[in-house]
Amino acid sequence: TAAIALVPTPAGACSCLEPSLSRSWHESSDTFTAEILSKNVIDEHVMYTVEVLRPFSGNHDEGDTVQVRSARSEASCGQRLTLNRRYLLTADELRSGVLTINSCGYNRPVRDLDKDDWNFLLSRMWFDKESGVLVCADGTEPTSCAVDPCEVADCRWATTCESNYCGGCNAEFYDEKWNAVCESR
Repeated sequence: TAAIALVPTPAGACSCLEPSLSRSWHESSDTFTAEILSKNVIDEHVMYTVEVLRPFSGNHDEGDTVQVRSARSEASCGQRLTLNRRYLLTADELRSGVLTINSCGYNRPVRDLDKDDWNFLLSRMWFDKESGVLVCADGTEPTSCAVDPCEVADCRWATTCESNYCGGCNAEFYDEKWNAVCESR
């Protein structure tokens, strides 16, 4: 779920923390690049049909066609997507199997992603259903480490440490808003 800050705003306005890729990736169930195939307005929502181009987390594979819902109104944090464009989407799966996005997530046209965004995405591990194992998004195998990286590293500013085995034995430290702290890369 995307973090929505309760900040005083004019009535009816969407209010959330500035989206970051790290926070959106950690707080969403699915992160992937997709092409927007169609859109259909249904009451207060817009339903997009998208093709998954490259998964970075979640339960969908390359080539899957999925439904992504967003609020119709920007005041309700609705996210507008353009047909036939490619986006990075950070979505949450609803019980119905439909994914949902909003403007509080890091949903961007692929062409707007920078080198840091790609470095982050390609260094994530995800479960490859075809092979049945965890793999790194860059195509490499996770590093086998003698000890959990978070057990031998420390960062006093962090609220969370995550071990990442893509590209080495890495301890990744984050504050309460999923901002990276004590970066060593």
